[in-house]
Amino acid sequence: MSSTPAPNTSAYTLVVPDTADLPNSRTLQGGTGITLEDSGGGNSLIIQPYGNLQSIFNYNTSGFMVYNSTGQIFSGVSFSGGTTIGITNPNGIGGNPVFSVVPDSSTQKIQTQLGGVPVSTRSRLNFISGSNISISVFDNLENNSSDVTITGTGRPGEGTVTSVGTGRSNRRTYYINRDNIYS
Repeated sequence: MSSTPAPNTSAYTLVVPDTADLPNSRTLQGGTGITLEDSGGGNSLIIQPYGNLQSIFNYNTSGFMVYNSTGQIFSGVSFSGGTTIGITNPNGIGGNPVFSVVPDSSTQKIQTQLGGVPVSTRSRLNFISGSNISISVFDNLENNSSDVTITGTGRPGEGTVTSVGTGRSNRRTYYINRDNIYS
């Protein structure tokens, strides 16, 4: 072993600060969750996690992890959708989970419009017959649909039609009553 001191112009990394003798030195320190273990001169310096960081390192399981601050433990979780929500890859191992509504498992809302203008968003439509209008609704299980038929009922009313023809000389007025059309 040489008794010659190390040159103070070289760069050193130290575990214990000594900037007085080695002004170009840097001190290696462990931050939160990191420990440094010095095995002595000529040996290795061991850097390793501890505390919560060590728990994450030791968990060694793929997927989602949550931290319980009361019990100070980490545990794995996966998403659960129930009977109306489907989840592909609920534990996150194969990528992001994908959520979807299970077909025919719940009542969804329908956006109702009149002439392109929103009127309501509800889970039910109610068809109401009017004067001389008949409405029937058939539950078509085979096609997973409700079939609605709207029919005009009764006899046509009376009225007047004018300007029937292709030119001014052919113009006539027609009258309509319950039984006939006449001019």
